[in-house]
Amino acid sequence: MNSMFYGCSSLISLDLSNFNTKNAISMHGMFNNCNNLISLDIHNFNTSLVTDMAWMFCDCHSLVSLDISNFNTKNVVDMRLMFAECYSLSILDLSHFDTSLVIDMGWMFFECSNLTSINLSSFNTSSVKEFDYMFYGCNLITSLVLTNFNTSNVRNMRNMFLDCSSLITLDLSSFD
Repeated sequence: MNSMFYGCSSLISLDLSNFNTKNAISMHGMFNNCNNLISLDIHNFNTSLVTDMAWMFCDCHSLVSLDISNFNTKNVVDMRLMFAECYSLSILDLSHFDTSLVIDMGWMFFECSNLTSINLSSFNTSSVKEFDYMFYGCNLITSLVLTNFNTSNVRNMRNMFLDCSSLITLDLSSFD
């Protein structure tokens, strides 16, 4: 399903609630550059075999909410730029994400400028090597609790929190 809806910039609403994704292994860039997409129904997606979610929602500038509570991410290794430039998202609950195999989280929330709340409490980052620009431009987030982050394998944290101008609380006590 790589780049399946890439560049569908006139698309405003998309209902994929009956889409059969049980055999999908890659959703890389699936909705990339759907910059006018406001409504996206993917709550029934079966993502149990998916290994690549990089760029999945990148440049979905107008998306105001995203129900991915049913996502199974146990096999995903790449989440770079997954939500980058989702300017209109204000809340992301990723507390159910299994990220134990993820290697790249670089640019994951890049320029999510309206994001005020993000739940990363279940993130297992023991395999992650890339955190560069992860929260760059998340200038409305006031608090990030990353005490569960394991950074022992990370080789790149360049500009991880650049332009997080409202950040008041940042707990990095677990960082190596």
